[in-house]
Amino acid sequence: MRRDGQLHAEHSQCVQEGRTSPAACVDHIVSMANGGAQYDESNLQSLCLMCNNRKRVTHDGGFGR
Repeated sequence: MRRDGQLHAEHSQCVQEGRTSPAACVDHIVSMANGGAQYDESNLQSLCLMCNNRKRVTHDGGFGR
């Protein structure tokens, strides 16, 4: 879920599959390494750990930056 209350399905497999999972972390929708604003609330979303790890690997450059 984003700050505006909307679900951001692009990065959440839980949302895509219609599942509700507890949020475990706050994620930058556009990573700071890719020009995302660190403190802009519209660039933040909550994700479960599985979705956050999946996004990190597939969109943000992986674990071995």
